[in-house]
Amino acid sequence: MNFEMVQKNFREWKGDLESKWCELSDDDWKEVDANKEKLIWKIQEKYGRSREDARREVDDFWIEQVIRNQIGRVV
Repeated sequence: MNFEMVQKNFREWKGDLESKWCELSDDDWKEVDANKEKLIWKIQEKYGRSREDARREVDDFWIEQVIRNQIGRVV
């Protein structure tokens, strides 16, 4: 997964990110600052997920966003 692309789109996707992981506070999001590993750590911390489960959730989210973005370009 190309996380550089995600970093570029982080602001665009921020609302979706906040909706998906609504238990993260504004301070948490500032700490995450478009960093995948920090987001995974915060999901583990706030939701009690294993590292593997948190990573899978994040990766699935990115894939969903990329697909949604690609479909939007076609339509």
